[in-house]
Amino acid sequence: MERALPRSTEETFRSSNMEQLAAALTELTKFQQEQHRQLEESQRLQEERHQEEEKLRKRQQEEYQEQVRAMHKQHMQQMEVMQEAVRDRGSANPHLKIAPYQESEDIQDFLEAFEGIMRIQKVDQTGSVLRLTPLLSGKARTVCTDLGQQPSTREKKSYSGAL
Repeated sequence: MERALPRSTEETFRSSNMEQLAAALTELTKFQQEQHRQLEESQRLQEERHQEEEKLRKRQQEEYQEQVRAMHKQHMQQMEVMQEAVRDRGSANPHLKIAPYQESEDIQDFLEAFEGIMRIQKVDQTGSVLRLTPLLSGKARTVCTDLGQQPSTREKKSYSGAL
């Protein structure tokens, strides 16, 4: 036979279960709120990372465009020098030519000959560098491009040292 619990014990048991259930629901609500807060924080951080990546991409794109503009400017300067050279061919200026630099040559002798030709033709420093660069190769071309100007006597030594 089943033993019946006294009414007050049964009510106490139900009350205790209700309290436990209410406490569990409270804990569940707190857990869900924390999960929701963590999700929002994660989404915020992800959005910040996305914005930083977008800024970096834009900055890289701007740098690339600046490089393209610089190369275009240099190309246009070279075109001007070439057009000037073509115009000069029809004038009374003597057009002396020099063979491209060979690594077996003495760089100092080559540069002195080149400078002499540029003086005779009255070509300015920028024009000289633009005309010198295609005559060089390898390290000599790199050094000339890096200097961005006609080598002076002092720089001839740095050319020789670099080669």
